[in-house]
Amino acid sequence: MLACAMVPTLDVPHGTWLVVTPVELTTRGSDTMHAGAQTGSSAPARPQQSRYHPRGWTGRSDGGIPMHVGSVVVDCNDFARMLAFWRAALRYVPRDPPEEGWVVLRDPEGRHVNVSLQLVPEKRIGKNRLHLDLYTENQQEEVRRLLELGATRYPRTSEPGEDFVTLEDPEGNLFDVIDKAGA
Repeated sequence: MLACAMVPTLDVPHGTWLVVTPVELTTRGSDTMHAGAQTGSSAPARPQQSRYHPRGWTGRSDGGIPMHVGSVVVDCNDFARMLAFWRAALRYVPRDPPEEGWVVLRDPEGRHVNVSLQLVPEKRIGKNRLHLDLYTENQQEEVRRLLELGATRYPRTSEPGEDFVTLEDPEGNLFDVIDKAGA
């Protein structure tokens, strides 16, 4: 199951493709959690430190704090198998050593959004509400490689002119391989 936090609801017409890319969002100063405000101490308010951003957030002149998608989290039951699959599929590396069913995989060049894996006890039920679109200029070769790594083809009838192939990861999470050749 793919998980995501703080996603706004979008009203898009049926049949419209929506591609999600990292963007900067802003929370207003009054909604910002500060260490001093949390504890009720008289210490001056300062950005709260986070395991996801060790230096904390830097404020903006409008009182907001920059926010962006740092990682897409995939819930999984077989952590080792999913780690091996997604690490090889994306050619990503762990940001830190995996710990107790949690890892953040990052692009070694630092250009693309992280993908994290989280061990959960419950099985995925039903269709994904969110999926990854993996862009490539060599779709046929990448689909072959992903199938060799343990992906399976999702049974669906393709429409003429589609530029994507839908696959499932080893736990049945859907993702698309998008042909960007010539784009």
